[in-house]
Amino acid sequence: MTENEREDIVQRARTVAVEKLAPRADTHDREGSFPTENFADLHRAGLLGLPIPVRYGGLGGGIGGDHRSFYPVVHEIARGCGSTALIYGHHAYVAGLVAQLGTENQQQRYFEQVLKRGALFASIGSEPAGGNLAAMSTTARRVAGGYVLNGRKRFGSGMGYTTFHMIWAQLEGESNLEKGLLLAFIEPDNPHIKIIRDWSSMGMRATATDGMELTECFVPDDDVLEGPGAYFRLPIPGLFFHTEFAANFTGVASGALDFAVQYVREQTRPWMGSDLTRAIDDPYLQYRFGEMYSLREASLSLVNRSAAAIQRAQDSGTQNDLVEAAKASWSAKIFATEASGKITNMVFQVCGARSTRMKYNLDRFWRDARTFTLHDPVDGRRQALGAVVLGAHEYRASII
Repeated sequence: MTENEREDIVQRARTVAVEKLAPRADTHDREGSFPTENFADLHRAGLLGLPIPVRYGGLGGGIGGDHRSFYPVVHEIARGCGSTALIYGHHAYVAGLVAQLGTENQQQRYFEQVLKRGALFASIGSEPAGGNLAAMSTTARRVAGGYVLNGRKRFGSGMGYTTFHMIWAQLEGESNLEKGLLLAFIEPDNPHIKIIRDWSSMGMRATATDGMELTECFVPDDDVLEGPGAYFRLPIPGLFFHTEFAANFTGVASGALDFAVQYVREQTRPWMGSDLTRAIDDPYLQYRFGEMYSLREASLSLVNRSAAAIQRAQDSGTQNDLVEAAKASWSAKIFATEASGKITNMVFQVCGARSTRMKYNLDRFWRDARTFTLHDPVDGRRQALGAVVLGAHEYRASII
């Protein structure tokens, strides 16, 4: 993909985010409503097809394709609406897995639905036991022609609103996750699932990150990706996971900074006792905006650096490049977590007391950043990065 092609794709995302997503973001946040129309707009712009290989009519970004075109798009979408970007990132993640593990028939069938009618993917992996994937309780029992799934999921973003739910389950009788992990697709109208509307969070409120119960839910072989344990032969998806999150965190911070720039230019008054006539001439405000801008630019640079490193690792397949990509991906996520928290908090300082009025909903940016950065506690990335830097153990690809 050429630089001009990448810039065209990013510009599409920027236009949709500014003209469509940002104006709706506060409403969806206040209502906790799923932004269905946002994905219709992304579909019309061709962006739901970004993570789909070119040979199927997609744009060829993300896992298995061009990483450098993908993460800037997530950043622009999150700049308009963090909740929409979260769902979009999961959609792209699953599309990448289908491209890597799906049969020719599965790829044609699923990708056609995305490109023609705007179908969305969701990744449903989390469980009540928490982040310990080895304790996965959702089971897959082998039967004639497929598998029967039983279990309970939680924190399933896009639950019931996306077209295809990719369920993570462990093969019954297999204790080793790397040998037994199964990725199976079900649709939300399946009578053997029950969606539990229990998402009541302070942030990312429009993501429908709800629960699910599966009871004797049959999934035919045609809706299973390759077979048990197939995921663990892929080195890239875990790195994609972290960098895509970092791009989202940075995008939310960019949205907050956009708000603050406009607000201070148009509404902020000089401090009492100042001899200034314009708030934008206040050196203290200038200092703060310089700090926020540099934090955002550094975060975005690390995301782009990670994209380039993942691209090299994907293209070369060498262990050394994979290690460097992991270090770049984890570094981007660590820094973006900190930068997004600082920026979304600092905007209150520069905008002042009047900006806390409910009509502005300025806290949406902080709430979204604070909520999403807790999805995978960043201290785990710090520890993993430090261990690799020290050479405490050899790096190996994993889910996260």
